[in-house]
Amino acid sequence: DTKRRIDVFALSIYSLAVFPKALGHVDEATTDLFDPLDRGLHQSQRFWKKHSGH
Repeated sequence: DTKRRIDVFALSIYSLAVFPKALGHVDEATTDLFDPLDRGLHQSQRFWKKHSGH
């Protein structure tokens, strides 16, 4: 039951981010902010990977 609630919550957040973008209600600057999160790699993680030699 808890997993189901988490899944529903995650899907609702995802729909808030994706569907307005698909419908053109969100500008490009806002979607650029969330694109690294969609790929699973945040900007700070990318920075540290680059500068730590990994």
